[in-house]
Amino acid sequence: VEWIYSQDEANGGHRLWNFGFHFGDWLAQDGVTPQSMKGGTDDFFVASMYYYASTVKTARAARVLGKTEDAETLEGRAAEIRDAILREYFSPNGRLCVDTQTAYLLCLNFGVYVEKERVIEGLKTRFRKDSFKIKGGFVGATMMCRVLAENGLPELAADVTRQALLMREKTLDENTGLLRHAWDGRRAAPWADPETGRAPEFWGRSLGWVPVAILNDLDFLPQDTPGRAEMAEMAVSLLKALCRFQSPEGRWYQVVDKGDQPGNWLENSCSCLYVAGLCKAVRKGILPASYLEQAKRGYEGVIRSLQWEGENLLIGNVCVGTGVGEGSAADFFLRPQEQSNTTQRRQTKIPKYLVFLMAFFLSVIKI
Repeated sequence: VEWIYSQDEANGGHRLWNFGFHFGDWLAQDGVTPQSMKGGTDDFFVASMYYYASTVKTARAARVLGKTEDAETLEGRAAEIRDAILREYFSPNGRLCVDTQTAYLLCLNFGVYVEKERVIEGLKTRFRKDSFKIKGGFVGATMMCRVLAENGLPELAADVTRQALLMREKTLDENTGLLRHAWDGRRAAPWADPETGRAPEFWGRSLGWVPVAILNDLDFLPQDTPGRAEMAEMAVSLLKALCRFQSPEGRWYQVVDKGDQPGNWLENSCSCLYVAGLCKAVRKGILPASYLEQAKRGYEGVIRSLQWEGENLLIGNVCVGTGVGEGSAADFFLRPQEQSNTTQRRQTKIPKYLVFLMAFFLSVIKI
């Protein structure tokens, strides 16, 4: 937060994060074209909302720690950021000028609006215009179900189940229980099966997001939501299928079902996601506790792969962002990995206290 504030000051002190590069609503479906990697929500709007939210949370932490002066300073900054967002992105009469699902969800999630009901009505209208398709990406889609449920919109939250089950219908491979990486309804893509439209491979990380996201949605969907039970079964059956492909070492492969093929490699990000899904499914009581053994093996496999370079922890074996490409297993085998000087794989460095990895595992392994 202090770094963002210093950069804000250096760029005019507008109390907006309206400078530098941002991933924005990555992989949202409302971009300029269907192939766009970013959605239609203004990058600086997304960044400024998280600037505000991060400042609010840091102020709360300061209060808890008894750092009253710091808390008051941060609370003052948060108020300035909120006011700046309202001036920049809302009309004088309170209309949100960023007309995307993600923008409305961010405002409701972080409590930034002139009039809450107007934002809710704007979101409903946007859904109707989008034919009730989920358009948000890594920002909007991940908070959608919770925000809808918390704001009295169960009828919209029910669309989450419909679209998740539709994804399963189009990508499920009955032989393995896994979901293919992609589906083309026109069967026009070079990788699409001419009969099913499905991609030929099972990419590790794409599979990992599915149970993690579904289990998160189940936290907020009312019990009587149509399709909720089928959603839970979808997550459970996928996790069970994934366990059948776990390596003896504990982690999972980049191409999940081809661990015996030369060139395939054990990938850490998908292994972390599978561990998270297994632990949460057990915690929710929809997966037998015996599956914690697979979760433990996956956890230990990732831990064993870590290396130190001085004060830095090296987390390697992480695939960069990956599309379908030509669709062959070889394409996935050859995707760039995080590397170090000794292994020829670029690796991500984080501080000694294991902020990312240990906090993640401590949160998911405890049931």
